[in-house]
Amino acid sequence: MIANVFLMAAGKGTRLAPLTDVLPKPAIPVANEPVMGHLLRLLARQGFRRVVSNIAYKADVMKSVFGDGSAWGVDLVWSEEPEPLGTAGGLRYAEASLRRDRPEAPTLILSGDGLHDVDLVALVRAHESAGAVATLALTPVEDASEYGVVIQDGRGLVTGFQEKPAPGTEQSKLANTGIYVFDARIFDLIPARGEFHDFGEDVFPRLLAEGLPVLGVPLPGYWNDIGGLEALREGNFAAIDGRVDTGSELLDAVSQPGVVVHPSAHVSSEAVLIAPVVVGADAVIEGGARISRSVILPGARVPAGSLLAAGTFGSQDGLLAWSRSLAAEAVASS
Repeated sequence: MIANVFLMAAGKGTRLAPLTDVLPKPAIPVANEPVMGHLLRLLARQGFRRVVSNIAYKADVMKSVFGDGSAWGVDLVWSEEPEPLGTAGGLRYAEASLRRDRPEAPTLILSGDGLHDVDLVALVRAHESAGAVATLALTPVEDASEYGVVIQDGRGLVTGFQEKPAPGTEQSKLANTGIYVFDARIFDLIPARGEFHDFGEDVFPRLLAEGLPVLGVPLPGYWNDIGGLEALREGNFAAIDGRVDTGSELLDAVSQPGVVVHPSAHVSSEAVLIAPVVVGADAVIEGGARISRSVILPGARVPAGSLLAAGTFGSQDGLLAWSRSLAAEAVASS
């Protein structure tokens, strides 16, 4: 597949604080693997091998955890920004590296903190067939008030956007997933390298104002933007029950239906785990603990007799130790 790939991973992920006070959002674990690791493996499975990713917040952690991407089957190239430049500004900053081998190829753009199994090849093909400047992957949602939704005409061309419309005022229930394809003209529409610029605030309004074709393509498949702690738990549970195909071998460590325990974790025989539950690397669950609908993060210790329902339980030291172990694995695989 001839398309350049840009993975956006420079943001702070403040809605996942305090977890993101310790790790950047793309490195937060989902089903015992960094969420961006799932995306890298998805790209590799679909034939996208060279990936350029921007970084700014906790850039050193990102580089140490993911390395050169070989652990996930890709060639990962970093574009480190001196300060966050926004979604479109980050793309412009990485232009030279991104277009190094294929300057006229379309660019596939994904958010490094999303969890999904979208058919990216189909999206690129739809973009090329339509001759659009930009193509957006869309997903149907029940509650449009939680998302930015896309308004289309009968041909599928985008005519406008609504950002988190109040219930009953939505003109669409197709959410913008933040997965885009742009043709090479996009680089002429973003200001000079090093300036802050945003797709939603700047680029898409300009494209529509100038009458340039923007296509919206509803695609089947699971999609979760991991927007907060509840969405993080839901993403973990989706990986457990097979609603999202992650291709992760760590999901083979199923101790009982709906419960995944990392091989390095220790769970007392006297603890009770009520599905769905994910237990992270080196976590310890002591006797008498009862846990349901929860995610136990790497390195966490759940004391004897604890009760935990619909929670995310972890420790700063545990997450840091896990990230260091990933960094060591990344070095070993490179």
